[in-house]
Amino acid sequence: MRLSDFKDHIQTLYDNGFYLVSLDDWLNGTFVVPVGKKPLIITLDDLWFADQLYINPDGTPSQFSGLGLLWYFAQEHPDFGYSAAVFSNMGDKFYGDKQVGEVFQLGEGDAWKTKLGETIAWAVDNGIEPYNHLYQHPLLSIMTSNADILWHLQMNDADTRYFLSKVGREDLYPKLGNIIALPFGEWPATQSGIFVLKNYKTPEGKPLLAIMEAYNLGEQTMTPSIFSDNFDPFNIARLTASKYMINWIVEQKDTIPTAQNCQLGPLDESQSANLDVIQTAIHNAVSSQSCPEGVYNINGSVFEAKAGVVTLFKANMVSADPAQSTTTAPVTP
Repeated sequence: MRLSDFKDHIQTLYDNGFYLVSLDDWLNGTFVVPVGKKPLIITLDDLWFADQLYINPDGTPSQFSGLGLLWYFAQEHPDFGYSAAVFSNMGDKFYGDKQVGEVFQLGEGDAWKTKLGETIAWAVDNGIEPYNHLYQHPLLSIMTSNADILWHLQMNDADTRYFLSKVGREDLYPKLGNIIALPFGEWPATQSGIFVLKNYKTPEGKPLLAIMEAYNLGEQTMTPSIFSDNFDPFNIARLTASKYMINWIVEQKDTIPTAQNCQLGPLDESQSANLDVIQTAIHNAVSSQSCPEGVYNINGSVFEAKAGVVTLFKANMVSADPAQSTTTAPVTP
């Protein structure tokens, strides 16, 4: 995809009220979007190429890299957000560590390794989430060795950590997640191979959160969220970016929930930190039709109001700062 096409795509999505959210937050049901916005996730495969992300000597991303272009767009349009999930296959490429005009080139010796470590660190620090696309991008549908599948997963994670260690950023290891994007969108040939994928853990012991698939022209479908009855984290549909697909997403925008605020209470400071009180307040607001059914995020705790019942979906384990307590709830109907 040309950078000009990519910029046109994100401009179209921005103009139609979309807002970038973290894939990890979306999968966990903890994402929040501004009022009037709709959630959107950008994913990118086959990292790391310099034209996907390159960091200038001054610490800013190059405008001639895709994620750099996205970053500059977000600086101009902060109500679009800056987030992306990127899936790397670390074992089949070098990284262009020199930029000459609009072109990226491979420099001398091992300088590219340090540059790649700096790039991955910048990505993690700035809202880009690196995940696993298997070490050498294998075609899993013809693989019969479970040991080989596991090797590709483990080597990819090991290499990501190796490059971070080259720049002294071992502190970022705990932030690295565990999501797999299937190379070529193909599943392993055997059930035991699928078992290897679904039961893979990172070097830090994190279990697999999701498996991403690929949907091309003519196969497009919206992915149900974690709050939907048919949500399956191991079959997450993705749309291959094209003008046709972007236009299709825009055509579906009225079917995608839009965030809004809803006033609960009045609640005092102590009540705003009490999950039982909040749950009751949501129930009362929905019952009186002053607030809609939907998903409520209050101080990081998530509630779901559905079919006349309000349930606590996920509690925020970090106590809210009293100064941040609020009786206004972001809600996604």
